[in-house]
Amino acid sequence: MRDGAGEYEVAVSGCVVSNSADLLLTAAIGGLGLLLMPSWQLADEVSDGRLIPVLTDHEVRASAAESASYAVYPSARHLSSKVRVFIDFLTERYQGSSVLR
Repeated sequence: MRDGAGEYEVAVSGCVVSNSADLLLTAAIGGLGLLLMPSWQLADEVSDGRLIPVLTDHEVRASAAESASYAVYPSARHLSSKVRVFIDFLTERYQGSSVLR
């Protein structure tokens, strides 16, 4: 995290760990703790008052592994043209960023 005084690390732990955004969102809405997700994924929950933004004046720097995105598809030999166009779009859009691996 970074604030006006510089950078510092905060150890985070909890009882709920998941790679399911839906599960984590449900847990946060149920009052089980804080949730770190992109704001566009939480817009409805924030606008209707189910979630309240906190620590909005802090910036979080995610590791490359945490911020990576993956396009998973079957063998290129059987790749449909729609999937090929989408992969090309992702490659062009994220070229040079830490998201593209």
